[in-house]
Amino acid sequence: QADIALFAGFGPWPEPRYAFAVVLEEAGFGGVAAAPVARRFLDRVLILDSELPHDLAQAQQQAGQ
Repeated sequence: QADIALFAGFGPWPEPRYAFAVVLEEAGFGGVAAAPVARRFLDRVLILDSELPHDLAQAQQQAGQ
């Protein structure tokens, strides 16, 4: 059996809004296997997050347009 890759983190810095953990069975070490998956995940989340309204007033304004 190979090692289990584990990586946990939070972001974005300096005001984190997300916490995550990546667990890959029989995938090697966390820094080599799981960390790149976490990075891709956080990149996607931040792209989607930038497209969404962050407060009620902004959401209502966009809904009215």
